[in-house]
Amino acid sequence: MNKRLTAAALILVTTFLTAVPHGYAQENSLFDISMEMISNVHTLAGDEYLFTFYIGPSGHTEYLPAIAESDCTDFRSAYSIKMPLLGLIFLISNYFLFSDYSKLSKPGMAKATQAVMGYGNYWNSTKGAQAITECAVTTWTYSYAKPEGFTECSWLVDCGGKTYCIAFYNSGENIITASAMPVFLGEDETIETVVEYFKQQNPLMVFTQEYPASQK
Repeated sequence: MNKRLTAAALILVTTFLTAVPHGYAQENSLFDISMEMISNVHTLAGDEYLFTFYIGPSGHTEYLPAIAESDCTDFRSAYSIKMPLLGLIFLISNYFLFSDYSKLSKPGMAKATQAVMGYGNYWNSTKGAQAITECAVTTWTYSYAKPEGFTECSWLVDCGGKTYCIAFYNSGENIITASAMPVFLGEDETIETVVEYFKQQNPLMVFTQEYPASQK
């Protein structure tokens, strides 16, 4: 059984690497983490029993089938989002309707940062309660050793025409935590639609098109 799992894992990794132009995965330390996180979100989106476990037998999915049917190894584009401290304070103040930033404890600040960096939640909330529920069920969180030169950020990634948001933040000494979620799109919406939405919502956000690099 272990041999079969190992072989399956090797096939999955090989598929990821062949879907991305040579050298890109080696140039960005967060790429492998992002693709692993997206793979798990994609798997959860297709797990009908998981949704029944959380919602009950009468629950239905509106957005997840399209995610599950897409090719999550088809890496097309990626944007990183970084937020200067002033912008983070602005988001926390608006997210929690909390104006006294200085009263947050260090763990409190980490918790608040985690909450506001999940930008996919903001977008999905514009789609209604069903989107919020489906996003909550399929959000995947995992911790990793901190890559060299790491700074907190979020990524928006297009795989197979579907968009995912991955937040990366410090969670311990030499430890980072990644939290990934699907970003549900309408019929005529793309990852660029999401980028433009957030640029308008908070001009302090700094966007970098990580891939394709020629379009930075």
